[in-house]
Amino acid sequence: MMKLKNIFYIAILAITVTSCNLTDKKALLPNVAGSPGDVVVVMSDNQWKYTPGDSLRWILREPVEGLPQAEPLFDVLHINFTAFGNVYKQQRNIIIAKIGPEHHDPRILVQRSLWAQSQLVMTMLAPTDTAFVKLVSENQDKIIGLLEDVERQRLMDAYKYSVDKFISDKIKKEHQISVIVPKGYKVAMDSTNFVWLSSERRDIIQGVFIYDYPYKAKNTFTRDYLVQKRNEFLKKYVHGEVD
Repeated sequence: MMKLKNIFYIAILAITVTSCNLTDKKALLPNVAGSPGDVVVVMSDNQWKYTPGDSLRWILREPVEGLPQAEPLFDVLHINFTAFGNVYKQQRNIIIAKIGPEHHDPRILVQRSLWAQSQLVMTMLAPTDTAFVKLVSENQDKIIGLLEDVERQRLMDAYKYSVDKFISDKIKKEHQISVIVPKGYKVAMDSTNFVWLSSERRDIIQGVFIYDYPYKAKNTFTRDYLVQKRNEFLKKYVHGEVD
């Protein structure tokens, strides 16, 4: 019985040590480099110049919807495999394109925190240029979605360390909405069903509008109705310097 207990304790210790090693390894990774929206594409120079590169550029540099001027979804930097060293391996978002007959099964491999914390690495494998373009085309929503999700999560994690607890608690208490408000915002307006949070710096004005209204019918969540209610609230509460 004593021998079984010893074996049991040794097994627990081994599991604990392994778990700690994995956790420590992840904690020791450097922080990701680059700015939000940066994407490094690792691809041969020749493939980058022609259709494989075109297919990635087309989806990554699509203009952001809703902006008054054209801005690409992501800032793309191309690196060939020879130049892809340790400096670039710490970038926040990396797409590695491997095209050759040895990759007979086209697929996308997704890895997180591979060389840096909160890093996203997508390795795209295809046997030919044509198969690679098809892989990108069929998975463009997935590719963009993964990049947007990881950038959004990084932003949320950063906000958790700079939360304005007073404003966040006030909104939760008075409006039953749980939201992390980063420091630097102020309550510009607070009524029964409308809150305006504002952050103003020298050349940037950022605002968050929180408003609520009753659900009456299925059309409540249609695009036209949402725009109508948005316009209704903003015309009532948010005024410019002139009419």
